[in-house]
Amino acid sequence: MNELVKVKNGEVQIDSRMIAKHFGKEHKNVLRDIQDEISKLEYGGLEGKLIFEPSSYISQQNKALPCYTMTEEGALQLAARYDAVARRKLIMLIKELKQQFKKLSPLEQLRLQYEVMENHEERLLNLENTMTIDYGQQQDLQTISKKRVLECLGGKESRAYKSKGLAARMFSSMWKDFKDYFEINSYKNTPKKEIAAAIDFIKGWQPNGKLQREIERSNLETNLFEEVV
Repeated sequence: MNELVKVKNGEVQIDSRMIAKHFGKEHKNVLRDIQDEISKLEYGGLEGKLIFEPSSYISQQNKALPCYTMTEEGALQLAARYDAVARRKLIMLIKELKQQFKKLSPLEQLRLQYEVMENHEERLLNLENTMTIDYGQQQDLQTISKKRVLECLGGKESRAYKSKGLAARMFSSMWKDFKDYFEINSYKNTPKKEIAAAIDFIKGWQPNGKLQREIERSNLETNLFEEVV
C-alpha cells in the first residue's frame, strides 16, 4: 500500500501529506486546516484528536517534520472544507484503499500493521531528538540569562551593571559559551530534551577571567568613590 496510507487496528488511515497531494494544496496549509478543525471540534465539546492523530515524518533533509494521521472520519471531516468534486474523489479513494486492504491475506494484514507500529515509534523518537525549544521556553532562557548576568555584575546598583558596554559583552560571552557547550548556532535551536540542562548551564555560568576582572575593577572604583565622598 502507499506509504502515505497506514493501517491501525484494522482501519485504513491517511497521512495529511496524501490529503495535500490529493487536493493540490501545500502541506503546511493542510496542517493549519487540521489544527483549525481540532480547535472547532474541541470548542464544541468533541475530541478532535480521536480522528486526527499527531505524527511526524523524515524529510529529504533528514529532519523530523510534523504531519497528521487521520481516520476515515477525519479525512471526511477535513474534506468538508473543500469542493464537492474533490470530496467525492476522496470518498472513492478511501473506498479503494479499504478494498485493497481487505484483499490482503490475514498474515499480510498483520505484518502491515506491525510495520506501521514500528515506523510510528521510530518517527516519534526522531521527532523527540530533533525538536527544539518553543517560544515560551526561549523567553524563559532569556529571563534566566538576564537574572544571571545581573548577579555576575553585582546587582542593579553596581557600576558594572550601569556600564552598557560591559553588560553587552557579558551577554555576548554567555551566549557564546552556551552555543559552544550545546553545539548549536543559536539558543533558539536548543534541543527540547536539553531544556533542563540549558537552564542549569545559565544559572551556573561564570564570566571568563578578563570579564571578571573588569567587573571587579568597575565596582571597586564605585566603592572608592563612595569612600572619598
